[in-house]
Amino acid sequence: MTEPQRRDAMQAMEVLIGKATLTEAARFFMSHNNPDGGTVTTAEAIEKFLESRAEKNLRSVTIGDYRAKLSPFARDMDGRPLCHITLAIVEDWLRKGEYTVGTRKSYLRALGAFFQWAVKRRYMAENVARSIDTPREDRNAVTFLPVEDAEKLLRVAVAELPALLPYVAISMFAGLRPSEIHGEKTEHAPLDWRKIDLARKIITLDAKQTKTRDGRRVEMSENLVRWLLPYRRDDGPIYFTRSAIASLIGKAKIDFPKDVLRHTCGTYAYAAKKHEGEVAIMLGDTIKTVKKHYINPMVEEAEATKFWAIVPAAEEGNVVAFKSA
Repeated sequence: MTEPQRRDAMQAMEVLIGKATLTEAARFFMSHNNPDGGTVTTAEAIEKFLESRAEKNLRSVTIGDYRAKLSPFARDMDGRPLCHITLAIVEDWLRKGEYTVGTRKSYLRALGAFFQWAVKRRYMAENVARSIDTPREDRNAVTFLPVEDAEKLLRVAVAELPALLPYVAISMFAGLRPSEIHGEKTEHAPLDWRKIDLARKIITLDAKQTKTRDGRRVEMSENLVRWLLPYRRDDGPIYFTRSAIASLIGKAKIDFPKDVLRHTCGTYAYAAKKHEGEVAIMLGDTIKTVKKHYINPMVEEAEATKFWAIVPAAEEGNVVAFKSA
C-alpha cells in the first residue's frame, strides 16, 4: 500500500470503529453502488419488472395495477439508480404523498413486490419496503343491502330488466365476483349457462375465471335456483352490461356501492352459517378476509333468514307475467 492508501485506511477504520470492519464497509458500498446485476435507474427497473410479470402470465389488469402504483414512484425518483434507493427515501416519498391508510398499504404492497424482484435480480441489496411498518386500519364491515332493498332490486329487475335478473340473482345469492360472471378482469369468456346445473344446484367456475386461478364449485341456495328457473337456458352467456346495471339501479332507487351484491351475500351467509370456513369456500376467499369484511355483529340471524327466503313473487301466491330474457 502507498502512504496515502494507508492513511485513507486508517481514517476509514476510525470512522467505522465499533460499528463495522473496513471489509464490511467496502462490501456494503459495492452492493449499493455497483450491484452484481448492474446499475439501472428506478424507471428502467420498473419496466423490466412489468415485463417479467407479463412473462409470468399475470393478468393484464394485475399488471396495470402494478404500473399505476409504481409509475408515480419512478417519476418522483427522477432517474435515480435503483441501488441508491434507501429506507429513508421510500418513507419520505410515502409521507409526502399524504396517502390514506388503505392507499399507503396498497403502495407498500406494490413496492415490496417490485423490490423483492429487484433483489433477486441483484439490482439492489435489500428490500427496504420490508422495514416499513404496515399501517393499521380499523376493521370496517363492508356495505351490504338491507333485505328490503335486496328484494326490491330483484323485483324491479323482473319487471323492468328481466334479462339482467340472472346476473343480479347469481351475484346476490352465490356471491360470485362481477368479473367471474362478465369476465372483463379475468380476460375470460362470461359465465355460461352450461356451467349452471340447476338440478344439482351447482355453479362451476373454471380456473381462468376466478381471481385465485384455482376454480371452484359454488353450491346454489334453494331460493337462487327458484329465481333462475324461469330464465334457464341450455347455453349462452349470462347477460350483463354496465348500462343495464346503471339503469336498474336508477329504477330501483337504492344505494349501490361497488361489489355490494357480493358483499350482501357474504354478510348474510356468515350471519346464517356462523362459520368462516364455509363462507370462505363459497366466496373463493380467505378466512382472514371473511373475518375482516363479513362478520357483522349488527346483522341478526333473523335478518339472514329473511334474506335467504326471498323468492319470486309467483311462489308467494301472486301471478306475475315474467318477460322473456
